[in-house]
Amino acid sequence: MSQDPRAAGGADATNEPDPDVTMPDGAGPAEAEQSAAPRTEAATAGGASGRADGAEPAGAARAGEAPALGDQAQPAGAAEPGGAAAPDETAEPGGTTEPGEAAETSAEDGGAAPAPEHTGVGRLVAVALVTAIAAVFAIVALVAPFLGTVPRNVPVGVAGEKTSTSQIEQLLTTLQPGAFHVKTYGDADALRAATLHREVYGGFAVDSSSATAVVATGASPVLGQFLGNIGTSLGATVDDVAPGSKADTSGYGLQVAATIATLAAVAGACVIARTAGRRLSAQLTGALALAVVLGIGVAAALQLLGSVAGAFLQVAAVTAFAVLAVEAVVLALVRLGGLVAAGLFTLLIVIPGIGLSGLTSAPEMLPSPFGAIGQLLPQGAYGRLVQSVAYLGGGGALRPLLVLLGWLLLGALLLWLARAREVAAGRSRDTEAQIASLEAEAAEDDDVDAASAPKGTATGTTADSGPATS
Repeated sequence: MSQDPRAAGGADATNEPDPDVTMPDGAGPAEAEQSAAPRTEAATAGGASGRADGAEPAGAARAGEAPALGDQAQPAGAAEPGGAAAPDETAEPGGTTEPGEAAETSAEDGGAAPAPEHTGVGRLVAVALVTAIAAVFAIVALVAPFLGTVPRNVPVGVAGEKTSTSQIEQLLTTLQPGAFHVKTYGDADALRAATLHREVYGGFAVDSSSATAVVATGASPVLGQFLGNIGTSLGATVDDVAPGSKADTSGYGLQVAATIATLAAVAGACVIARTAGRRLSAQLTGALALAVVLGIGVAAALQLLGSVAGAFLQVAAVTAFAVLAVEAVVLALVRLGGLVAAGLFTLLIVIPGIGLSGLTSAPEMLPSPFGAIGQLLPQGAYGRLVQSVAYLGGGGALRPLLVLLGWLLLGALLLWLARAREVAAGRSRDTEAQIASLEAEAAEDDDVDAASAPKGTATGTTADSGPATS
C-alpha cells in the first residue's frame, strides 16, 4: 500500500502539488510546480500590485499556495472579489501624482511664490497710509480749535438801572462786536447767583454810586481775567465770586488731568478686556477698581500741584465716575470689535476731546461748532463738572453730569449687545457641534455596516475554500 506523500512529508509536503489534481493540458506535477513558481515570485515581489498581471478571483486556491493566502486583506486599490484591479490603481495606492503632474505643480507653485510677498508689501503700505491719516487727523483735531480762540457770543450779564445797563451793553457791543451775548438782571445779587449757576461767566452791576465787575475765574480763568480787565478799565470793583487756583491761573493742570484720566481709562479697559477673560462680571469688577484708584490718584495729583484747591472727595468721585463711563464704552467696543475698535475710539473721541474741552479758555471761545461738540465728549464734561464741584459749589453740574451718565449708559447698552451676540454665537456653535456629532455618529455607523459586510464575505469564502483545497 502506497503512503500519501503529504502525510509522509509533514509540514513541508503541503507545498507540493496533489498528484490527483488534473493539470491543464495534461501537464504533470513537475510542470505545474514550475509554472506556479514564477507566479509566486511575482506575487512576492509586487505584493498586491502583482495581481494586475493576472489576478485570480478572490478565494480561489492555486496550486502550491496555502489556502489562507487568499483570505488576507488586500491593500488599497486591490481588486474587489471576482474582479481585476486596474493597473493605475494598484501602481499608486496613495494617490501620488505622475512625474509630469508633479513638475507642472512645482512650476505653478514657483510662479505663485511671490504672492505672499506682494500681499505683505500691500499690508505694510496700507498700515503706513492708515497711520499717516490718523496722525494728520490728530494734528488737525489738536491744533484747529486753538487757531481761532476768541470770545464768541459769550454770555455775560448786566444789572442795575435801565439807563446804566443800556450804556454798558452798548459799550460791550462796540468794544468787540459779536463777542458777548448780554443778559439783563435786576440787581447785583441776581447777577452773582446767575454767575454761580453758570448761566453767565460774569457781568457788570451798575448803580447810581458804584460799578462792580462780577467774575468767576474758577469757571473760566481766561474769561474771568478778560471781564476783570474790562471792569478795571471802567473803574469798577472786581468781585470774583468763584476764584480759581492761584497756583494754576491758566487751568492747564485740569486739562492735562482730564486727558490723562481718559487715556488711562482707555488703556486700562483694554488690558482688563485681555486679562480678565470673557467673564463680564470680572471685567466690570476690574473696571470699577481701576476707576476708584484713578479717581483718588488724579484728585491727589491736582491737590498736590495746586491746580484744584479743596473738594478732594468731590473731585475724586467725579474722576472715578468719568473713568468708569469711558471704561464701559471701551470694554464693550473691545468685545464687539477688538482692539481696533478701541483704537478708533481713541482717535475719534479722545484725541479731539483734548482740544475741544475748552478747559483753558471756554467752549464759547472755540470756533463753532467745536465748543458745543467738546462739551459732549468725556474730557469736556469731566472738566466742567470738576469746575462746578470745586469752585462753584455744584452750580451748573447737571449738564456735564448728564453727559457722563449718557456715556455710561451707552457703554452698558453696548455691553449688553456684545453679551447677547456672544450668547447667540455660543448657541449657534453648540447647535453646529451637535449636528457634527450626529453626522459623525451616522458616518461611524455606516463604516461599521460597510466593514461588517466584507468580513462576512471573507469568512464565508474561507469556510467554502477549506474543503476545496483539502
